[in-house]
Amino acid sequence: MSDAEIITLIIFGFLFFVVASICVHLYNKKKYEETSYFDITKIPYSQIKHDSGHRGEYLIYKELKYLELEGVKFLFNLYIPTYNNKTTEIDVIMIAPQGIFVFESKYYSGWIFGTESQKKWTQSLHIGYGDTQKEHFYNPIMQNEYHIKYLNNIVNKNLKYYSLVVFSNDCEFKSIKRNKNSGTILIHRYELNKVINHLLTNNNQALSQSDIDEIYNILYPYSQVSEETKIQHIANLKFNKL
Repeated sequence: MSDAEIITLIIFGFLFFVVASICVHLYNKKKYEETSYFDITKIPYSQIKHDSGHRGEYLIYKELKYLELEGVKFLFNLYIPTYNNKTTEIDVIMIAPQGIFVFESKYYSGWIFGTESQKKWTQSLHIGYGDTQKEHFYNPIMQNEYHIKYLNNIVNKNLKYYSLVVFSNDCEFKSIKRNKNSGTILIHRYELNKVINHLLTNNNQALSQSDIDEIYNILYPYSQVSEETKIQHIANLKFNKL
């Protein structure tokens, strides 16, 4: 085979790879834009790929979206009023016959340390040469309990709530001390499907499809708030960290 033929094959192979990559990207983008996540959030596909926060939320939904075929409904990024014109943001809500499932997404890697009673948890990352970088974040169990407290003020029904904190598969829990009677389930994302199926199977169905639709309609506006509300929410978070 001549040098010219080899170069031609290399160029052909490269072009084939580029075209195939573009086709896969466009297919995935199209499938994404057909989901409830995109319909509700309007977050572009490119942002999902590069924004770890939104990606974590989407991956929770993607893992469970087959349940939509059974009448289950999802909502995302709800800004729920608390007090003094403040809000708390809920990542993902799933409304099912068994009740309301409230998900807090943590797209972290590294080691995770914390106890149920500590206000702050710690992420420890190895950055080379034996060094570590530590970041602190608000206790996600307390965070989700706070979400549910104010969510219940809006729904105003005698419902069962399920609190789930879902961490990335890339992290490892270290010294996570839990209260055995805790109402919050702390898991990695790879455990999500199994845990949800267990909860759906082993709890009574208290909500009809019309109940699910009614709750969805009550909560939907809180997923469609103005940019001013989102900006104020971020400002309040920064102020509370001072």
